[in-house]
Amino acid sequence: MMIIASSKCSYCNCFVQLLIDECPRVINRPDFAKDMGFHGAKFPLPFGPAQGQEGMRKNIEMVKKWREIVGEDYPLMIDCYMSLTVPYAIELARRCEPYNIKWIEETLPPDEYEGYARIKEKVCSTLLTTGEHEYTRYGFRMLLEKKCCDVLQPDITCKSLSTQKSYDAHFND
Repeated sequence: MMIIASSKCSYCNCFVQLLIDECPRVINRPDFAKDMGFHGAKFPLPFGPAQGQEGMRKNIEMVKKWREIVGEDYPLMIDCYMSLTVPYAIELARRCEPYNIKWIEETLPPDEYEGYARIKEKVCSTLLTTGEHEYTRYGFRMLLEKKCCDVLQPDITCKSLSTQKSYDAHFND
């Protein structure tokens, strides 16, 4: 089992993506996260546009399953691993409306600013997040200027952002 965060934090609500290694596959378990005291859980979207409507149907069945297991008020988030298209992401958000999803994360590959903006224009039933794979201040500026998401999620361990800070500190004295 891999835990990505701690459930005990005095100044913030923590969510987790729990990965349970059950050979030969890894399973995500939002119910375990809830039982462990986390304030929310994230799970991966297993199917994308290549699997067509059958994949979309299976995605929605999984969303419905986790919602029924963890209850109506427990925050659930979906990680799309940059694997969707604009129309697929919009349809996914629409079909997830009855299940009270807190956010849908990383729907498109990085730097697809126009696509993210189009999704954001159409989706208001859930928060949209991105930024985990954005590595420069210029990319973050584009995400903000084009109103690509509701929540920016920079990877705080990203080397290029810390390098950018060092560069700025050196040359902007």
